[in-house]
Amino acid sequence: MSNSDSDVESDALANQLEFSHRPEWSDVVPIEQDDGPNPVVQIAYSDRFRETFDYLRACMKTNEMSERTLDLTKAACQLNPANYTVWCYRRKILYHLKSDLSEELAFVGQMIKENPKNYQVWEHRRLIVERSGHTSNELSFIASILQNDSKNYHAWQYRQWLLKNYSIWTNELNYVDQLLQEDIRNNSAWNQRYFVIAHTTGFKDDIIERELDYVEKRIESCPDNESSWNYLRGIARFRSTNLNDQRTWKFCQNLYDNHFQKDDLNNRQWRFLLGYMIELLSDDDRLAKSNKNLKFDLFTVRDIEFKSQPAFNVDTFYNVIAQDGADPWVYKHTNGWYYFTKTTGSDIRIWRSHTFTSMDAGECIIVWRPPNSGPACRAIWAPELHFVQSRWYIYFTATTCDGKSENRRIFVIENTNADPFIGTFTWKGQITDATNKWAIDGTVLQHPSGQLYFIWSGWEGDVNERQILYIAQMSNPWTISSARVEIARPIYNWEINHFPYINEGPQVTIRNNVISLVYSASGSWTNDYCLGLITASTNSNLMIPSSWRKQSNPIFRSANSIFGPGHQSFTKSRDDREDWIIYHSARYSSSGWTRQVRAQPFTWNVDSTPNLGSPVNPNIPIRLPSGDQNRVRYEAEHARHFNGPYPHPHSSASNGLKMGYIDYLDSVVEFTIQCPKSGTYIIVIRNANGSAGNAFATH
Repeated sequence: MSNSDSDVESDALANQLEFSHRPEWSDVVPIEQDDGPNPVVQIAYSDRFRETFDYLRACMKTNEMSERTLDLTKAACQLNPANYTVWCYRRKILYHLKSDLSEELAFVGQMIKENPKNYQVWEHRRLIVERSGHTSNELSFIASILQNDSKNYHAWQYRQWLLKNYSIWTNELNYVDQLLQEDIRNNSAWNQRYFVIAHTTGFKDDIIERELDYVEKRIESCPDNESSWNYLRGIARFRSTNLNDQRTWKFCQNLYDNHFQKDDLNNRQWRFLLGYMIELLSDDDRLAKSNKNLKFDLFTVRDIEFKSQPAFNVDTFYNVIAQDGADPWVYKHTNGWYYFTKTTGSDIRIWRSHTFTSMDAGECIIVWRPPNSGPACRAIWAPELHFVQSRWYIYFTATTCDGKSENRRIFVIENTNADPFIGTFTWKGQITDATNKWAIDGTVLQHPSGQLYFIWSGWEGDVNERQILYIAQMSNPWTISSARVEIARPIYNWEINHFPYINEGPQVTIRNNVISLVYSASGSWTNDYCLGLITASTNSNLMIPSSWRKQSNPIFRSANSIFGPGHQSFTKSRDDREDWIIYHSARYSSSGWTRQVRAQPFTWNVDSTPNLGSPVNPNIPIRLPSGDQNRVRYEAEHARHFNGPYPHPHSSASNGLKMGYIDYLDSVVEFTIQCPKSGTYIIVIRNANGSAGNAFATH
């Protein structure tokens, strides 16, 4: 055997050895994971996994940045590609060592090929490209991923970021056209076509005509394709205030006259044409009046059945009130409306509804968009709507246009109207103490005495090591008038099991002179994210740290197939008889920042602190909030189904059966509902995505 062969064999052997048997790691004392005395779920880690992360914790504690820790993070990432903390630590080491980032792109490229729907690996690649500027091979790399899965949401999001930030649009429309030639039903490609035009030429008159020609030809070749009809809708909106213009109507009428009436009326390939024409008629009274006979014909064709299926009156719901969202804030006002806001990232929106369990389908308006410059330009997080001194205030977090996390601060906007949906929110500015340090998750404590306090999560210095909870007095709803005072920092094992150490998302509830400050702890990207509790008396001096007492254990944590619950708000039922917590949780285990919004009732302990219990299993129905109207439930097993789907037994289903195997592009499950009277109805669909890794459906 040659020396070179011997070296290769030695390296391979070293990589197989346990860290405890490697001489170069003899100076490190591994730190075992502390799951507490009574872990909710005992996870069966492999020996390799456990040892790798034990050594990783030890290195992170000493902040070691070396080639060996870089190799260690590589092993950890391969064992758990969804671990945000490890990726952050790895980037920190890479930048410190000034490593060759082209090699890192090769590594993360392989990781993406093995884990194409993992958010963290894509985010790592984005940050490395942003740091290095190596963009020349990125579009071809993304194309290779999309070749295996043309609807990969993460790949498309990354591609759009790359195009926008580096202005490499030249061949993108040709690429999209190629994808549509390969699969006319590729909804992602249709979305990308719209995205490219919107960010390049814009929808000028000649572009609109070109796109109408394009989509009409595709519809004629494949009329039973919802994606192309949706694209037509989008283009048509640029031609008129409603869906209709003469060209669009003429196109649809020609299809109807020349094709539909000649076909067997039970042929479903024209159902989108019928739906679109009905929509046109509904959208334009003049068009409807001039086509009365056609309107009548459309509603009487045998292909459309208005025969309702069995309905069940129920007083329960299944615990998701928003399919997508984080940092939920719900406020019940004296006018009977619930107001809801959450992180969108790009703007501030508020929803309103008469019941918070259907808030996601409520009326929604955008109340503020960030400017193109200034300190609050990008990454809008955690808005909270407060009614203070007869005015509306929204407190939120944002950063500068360069997206740098260290520039994140808290800001406030004001609306003087009695109804936040009618008035205008105006800029009041940044809200800060004299230190002007990094700050997020600001909330207002309205003391019974009338004194206002501002509470937030911030950095002690200028380095992201830990997030501390601070309090300060306010002279008005947009001004801090005292020095900040620390009232809590991460100290317990369940608060410091991920780096950086986190206390954030403070929310206040007061009962019988007891102030309960419920906050979020641990890594928000992990299953360990949970809620802790700090208390104080309304009779105490809240500006003295000793007035606040922190409980040593979390009061709400992962359980019953709910992972990483946190960043909550509190509200009451319509009749004020019940208290409810609104919180976000991971969509599935280790899903990172892919989150849903949930709600459940809670009670009170004898010491007037909230007893949140445990998260309710998503497959167990919860009674609707007291005062809410019952719902009408339609079971999927009673729906019409075509081309694959069929009902089969499942313990999690509301009636013991669920509709499964919706596997094909033309698979259909069709609910038919007879509404008792005209009006506005909210439809809530309970679904589960069976794709690999429990990924969220992209379309």
